Amino acid sequence: MCARGVSGVQAECTHKAQALVLWEGLRDDLAAGLQAVAALDGELQHWLLTVHDTVGSASAVPKEAVLPSFERLGHIHQVRRAA
Repeated sequence: MCARGVSGVQAECTHKAQALVLWEGLRDDLAAGLQAVAALDGELQHWLLTVHDTVGSASAVPKEAVLPSFERLGHIHQVRRAA
């Protein structure tokens, strides 16, 4: 009876150790994901400011001046939606 009890405790300890490893891996993955989202958000803010500075209060702006910015903003938006 005592040997079975020790075996059960060992199995529980093994299970808890495996769960801890999985939780730590999840924590690391989430931290990496948060860093990636923060980087995308920073890039998004940069491009929005770039477009704002380029356009300003102008009623007409050459497409060559803003099209690359809008293309990049669209790409960032798609990446953020997929995340």
